[in-house]
Amino acid sequence: MDTLDPRALDRLLRRREVERITGLARATIYAEISKGRFPAPLKITDKAVAWRESDVREWLASRVRVGRQSRSALIGTASRTRAN
Repeated sequence: MDTLDPRALDRLLRRREVERITGLARATIYAEISKGRFPAPLKITDKAVAWRESDVREWLASRVRVGRQSRSALIGTASRTRAN
């Protein structure tokens, strides 16, 4: 018996919902895709695409981690600057 990829059971998100969830504009989403920094959509018909919800959520989580790391670095720099 074939095992299903858990992502096969994902909900598919259309572009407007991806924009709403991420806060990104359409042009930004496609620019980030072309730079390899945002998940590419799946082609669901000749004229329609959608994103796996898990891919979009995973991207969001990665952005939160980057933001926390940046904030920690800034706090550490500010503390060292004041100590001098």
